[in-house]
Amino acid sequence: MKKKILSLMSVLLISTLLIPSLSACKNNTTPPSSVTPSEPAGPASPVGPDSSEVVSAQGYDAPILSDTIEIDVNKNSSFTPVDVKTLPEGLGNFLAGMAWTWAEYNPQNIDIVKNGVALMLGAPYVVCDFSLYSDYIDVPEYDKCYDDPSFCNSDGYFVYDEEGVDWILTNIYNVPDTILSKLKDNSDNQFLKYENNQYLAAGAGIGGGFFIYPIYAEKDGDVYNIIYQEENVYTPGERIPRFAVMEYKTIDGKGYWTIKRNSTSPIFEPAEDVDPYKELEVEGFTDDELRKMTNDYIESKEGVPAPEIDIFPSGDGTVSIHVYEEVEEEDDNGEKVSHIATWAWYTIDRKTGKGNDDVTGEEVDLTK
Repeated sequence: MKKKILSLMSVLLISTLLIPSLSACKNNTTPPSSVTPSEPAGPASPVGPDSSEVVSAQGYDAPILSDTIEIDVNKNSSFTPVDVKTLPEGLGNFLAGMAWTWAEYNPQNIDIVKNGVALMLGAPYVVCDFSLYSDYIDVPEYDKCYDDPSFCNSDGYFVYDEEGVDWILTNIYNVPDTILSKLKDNSDNQFLKYENNQYLAAGAGIGGGFFIYPIYAEKDGDVYNIIYQEENVYTPGERIPRFAVMEYKTIDGKGYWTIKRNSTSPIFEPAEDVDPYKELEVEGFTDDELRKMTNDYIESKEGVPAPEIDIFPSGDGTVSIHVYEEVEEEDDNGEKVSHIATWAWYTIDRKTGKGNDDVTGEEVDLTK
């Protein structure tokens, strides 16, 4: 029996990286993807039922919110339903960034803003893709740790000029001036400082990633009410409904998605009846069918069934298929530790069942 065991990190180095700045901070269970996580806004592109986008990086424990959110449901909607496939591009990745720390987002709440900003600045390009706003902000170099050991421990920190951060918070996250002032007055903590017209953020890593599935959208002018499902890469198939109020702004001739509210609870009453838990229709082979086809394919090549198979949809009608096993070994201290050993990564067209091996480049036909 010949078994192909590849390190996942090797696979990721060979595959197309999601975001250039994440090349040094990929987590060992992140799927390769052809989706560009936060491309500049432009012509409309599909982000519909079989579309998703994922953002990922290293692991980090975010600060805990100190209070709850009061939900105000808009019951007098003047919004008109629109096809989610016609929404401007970049929506999925923007919402995937929100999932890290702003599943509940209200720009009027100082604690929510402060905790989210700490993570946004501590893990550049993860919560917020700064490359979209390069005309207004420069992403700094990673610096040594602050003199005060109570801040960021020994993990280092980032320093940002006030002007660029304030532009993003004001224009993209719709933070009012009153909250922005409170942020600067109350940001002196373990994760975030404001001093000398600069923001200092403790370096953070985040593990995993999220897929975003918009299932309903309606608009009034440039403001959109959106219902979407969020899926964590660690729990494939488990999708959580989310509700977002967003605005698509044009600033200096460029289009940007911006966020007004985000919540796990309804914050608007849609103009049409919609089930936020509904299962999305899939064109082509289902995940279960692809999983069985992959298992048969692996068994025909290796002589043994595939140990574990995960399916990750992409935004272009293809799926990334991860074949792997969990391996338990002893470390230098004789303690048992486990890690993931990758057998294969495939990119497969959901309609045809054909594609390529992401490592070798060879053609793969799961229908044979």
